[in-house]
Amino acid sequence: METTFSNHALSRVEQRLNLSPRAVEELLERDLFVPVGLESNHKLEHRLFYSAPDKQCFVAIQDIRHGLVITVLPLDYHANICWQVSTDAQKLAMKIVAGSYSVPKFCMNDDCYESDVEQVGPVKYQVTGSLADKYGNYIKVVSLGRWICSGDPAVLNNDAVFREEVMERLQIKLSALPEAAYLSYLTLRQGKASDIVMLDASKYMC
Repeated sequence: METTFSNHALSRVEQRLNLSPRAVEELLERDLFVPVGLESNHKLEHRLFYSAPDKQCFVAIQDIRHGLVITVLPLDYHANICWQVSTDAQKLAMKIVAGSYSVPKFCMNDDCYESDVEQVGPVKYQVTGSLADKYGNYIKVVSLGRWICSGDPAVLNNDAVFREEVMERLQIKLSALPEAAYLSYLTLRQGKASDIVMLDASKYMC
C-alpha cells in the first residue's frame, strides 16, 4: 500500500520527529511497525514505529483502505486522547527497526536511500490456530492476528511477548465458544503460497 500524508500529518512529522517524512513513509510501507489498535470503524489503524534519531516511538494513525496517514502522535499524546501503548510493544517496535539494517547499525535519513546499505526487512506472518474439544475432536480454525518476526520464526516458541499476545487473542476466541476447547496446533504463514511454520501449541495451554 502506498503511504501518503495529510497536510496535518506532514506538519506533525516535521514538527515532532527528526526522521524525514520520506523515512516515516518507508517504515510504514515496509511494515516496520507494530499494529497497536484498530478504531471501531475498522478503517484507521494505529501503527507504532520507532524513530532512532529521536530515541522514542510514535504512533501513525493510517487509513488502511487508502494509505493516508491522518496524524502522527507521540506516546504521551496517544495515551491522553486514545489509549496507552504497552512497554512490550515499544520494545518490539525498537527491535523491528534495529534489526532491519545491517550496515550501518541504523540509518534512516534521506541519504541512506541513495546508498548501498543492505536492507533485510522483517516478515509479517499470519498466526492461525486449530481448536479441539476435550476429546481431541476438531472444532474450527481461528485467526490469531498477525506478527512481525526477524530471522527464523521458530524462535517465537520461546518469545514471551509473542506468547502473551497469542494467549490474549486465544482467550477471546475460546470465550466465544459454547464448550471447553484447547489449541491443538499453531501455525505461521506469510501468504497462501508460502510454507507453513509449525509452533509448539503445548506452550499455549490455558
